[in-house]
Amino acid sequence: NGTGADAQAFSNSQPPKFANSSGWGALEAASRSPQPDLEQQIAAYQRAVRAVVVDDDIAARRWTAHQLEHDRRVQLCGSACSVASALKLIQNSVFDVMVVDFHLGDGTAIDVITRLKQVSPRTEALVLSCMGDDDCVIDAIRAGATGYLLKGSSGLQVADAIVQVVQGGAPINPVIARRLLTRSFGTADHSVQGGGGLADQLSVREKEILRMVSHGLTSTEIAQRLGISAQTVNTHVKNVYRKL
Repeated sequence: NGTGADAQAFSNSQPPKFANSSGWGALEAASRSPQPDLEQQIAAYQRAVRAVVVDDDIAARRWTAHQLEHDRRVQLCGSACSVASALKLIQNSVFDVMVVDFHLGDGTAIDVITRLKQVSPRTEALVLSCMGDDDCVIDAIRAGATGYLLKGSSGLQVADAIVQVVQGGAPINPVIARRLLTRSFGTADHSVQGGGGLADQLSVREKEILRMVSHGLTSTEIAQRLGISAQTVNTHVKNVYRKL
């Protein structure tokens, strides 16, 4: 409603923009095809990612929702303005990704993500917040968040992150990655060596990838530089999350 007081589930009798969900293996096969109708082939195997937005700031919530509504890869299924309304949304709606502000009027994203993972463990949580505090990041990851972006992120970056998490990615803002490097190693430059704590837990490859993320490289760009697959990059990032 206009006040944003309750959870809103957006019903839509129309089928998803991409109704055929035959799997990414088929999509990859299509991408290798030399036929000229490549775009139509890819579209045939994709469907829009179902997403909901939780934010107690009505202007921010409307802005995020507006951005997602204009991205053909995402189907906006609902919104909520508090922990209480988000819990109703979780109970009564089906979606793939929740984009949730960290600080809500009646609690935090931790309360929401914890319940989300109890009800639907495979549904992804993407935290979008103006807070870059290290503890908030780690608490969100520990609760089950797969990605953490700052509110300064563009609408395209948010939509990209939503798509990434359902494809096995683990998007994180480069600024936050640098803060985590500094927190863990005392510095974010490339000369860092193991020196106790997290530095000893991370492999050489994990440190290398985390530094590349901190410099703004995407999983695809990192994969190209290292000669590995983007999925392998995502696995390394998730391992860093787990060790945090």
